[in-house]
Amino acid sequence: LEFRRVLFRSSDKPVEEQEADEVKAEDAEAKEIKPSDAPLSTEAPEPELIRLSKRLYQAGMYSVAQNSLNSLRDRYPLGAYGSWAAIKAADAYYYNGEFDKAAKFFEEFLKNYPGSPDTPYVKLQAARAHLASAKGTGRDRQPLERSLELFDELERDYPNTPYAVVARSERTPALNDLTAYDQFIINFYRKKIGRAHV
Repeated sequence: LEFRRVLFRSSDKPVEEQEADEVKAEDAEAKEIKPSDAPLSTEAPEPELIRLSKRLYQAGMYSVAQNSLNSLRDRYPLGAYGSWAAIKAADAYYYNGEFDKAAKFFEEFLKNYPGSPDTPYVKLQAARAHLASAKGTGRDRQPLERSLELFDELERDYPNTPYAVVARSERTPALNDLTAYDQFIINFYRKKIGRAHV
């Protein structure tokens, strides 16, 4: 399945034309990106923050991109790229392996942009982040429960989207992890009770 997300709504052009224009613009300025290209201050004007954020994110420099994306999200939340920056900042944490932070920022997006057309994607990513942040059997089960809840919401609220298809397939491992957690707790108390009777 090919997943396409619409996050750039800067004109009335079809999404494909907007994406083609953006790729041409980015190719025109393509050069090797190094961390030193990032400004020391996140007080740059909005267009510069957008350009820098895109370049760093697309280069896979997530930890460096987080600063400019967070600044863009915080300073221009209602700007044309406010919701884009919020999603990309959360994605940057996710792809950088900071799953707890990613889950927090995806949940924040869902709260701050309740009617967003990007909600299905964000719910899927939030569920994945919660699942990945689960620390293993015997630990806090809340991330596993929240992950299942988001997968279920996605299937219920957006059943005809590609994200619901993915949610159905990724729900099973989350349910298996939660079952393993419950079995671990049951075994723990069985052993504890068994020792008490000996």
